[in-house]
Amino acid sequence: MTIRKPLFCIGRMDNPKYRRRVLKKMRRGKRSLFPPFGIMLPQNRGDFLEIIDFNELGKDFYRKNDDYVMIGAAETRSDAVSLVAALYLAKEKADKGGE
Repeated sequence: MTIRKPLFCIGRMDNPKYRRRVLKKMRRGKRSLFPPFGIMLPQNRGDFLEIIDFNELGKDFYRKNDDYVMIGAAETRSDAVSLVAALYLAKEKADKGGE
């Protein structure tokens, strides 16, 4: 998995110290009772973005596969959905401005 910089974050994940600690645990495969969520580039053409919890991202399949690119992180699923919505609206606005 590749973590793209800059990483779009919302909530507590905006705090660089907290974000570093959480990402370090995820890379090591440590599980959390209340995991944050990663926002990934889609693997299917029909999707916009994917929201996957860090417990899932900590598995070997994701950690060792460079096809997965994380572009954002959020503390809760609702924060992740809000961030995806904001990114979608920004994309739509940019697409309309480019016409």
